[in-house]
Amino acid sequence: MSGVKLDNIKFGTDGWRGIIGFDFNLSNLSRVVVAACQELHYQYYGKIYSKQILIGYDRRFMASEFAKQKVPFVREFIINNITDNINNHKLKNVSKIDGINLRIKKNFWLLFRFSGTETILILYCEAQKQSHLDEVLEWGKELINLARK
Repeated sequence: MSGVKLDNIKFGTDGWRGIIGFDFNLSNLSRVVVAACQELHYQYYGKIYSKQILIGYDRRFMASEFAKQKVPFVREFIINNITDNINNHKLKNVSKIDGINLRIKKNFWLLFRFSGTETILILYCEAQKQSHLDEVLEWGKELINLARK
């Protein structure tokens, strides 16, 4: 990236300031998503246990393209922030085939599955006890919400 000048991205009280398609473009959106994920990880990871996020965006110009641009960064954030344990359950292995699959035991797993056609992330989970299912799904939702910030 040497020799490439990156312009500053400007924010005001109402959010990102710029011209859609010029300042607000897929390249700059990628920079903002990476920076937001890094800052949120630094500020909040492991400190907040109830995370709710609302992401709003202008649905007019290229809205679906901008939303799709965030998916690889959210996926990477999830992969980089998987711990050895989910609550008190030790992970056996992690597979990145067809999503991000966290295997805990033979019949106990959590799958983050990104849609190939829409900007949707679905959580699948299997557990032998309802309490284990609930706590692992909650952990997955908290990680997703943290990544979405």
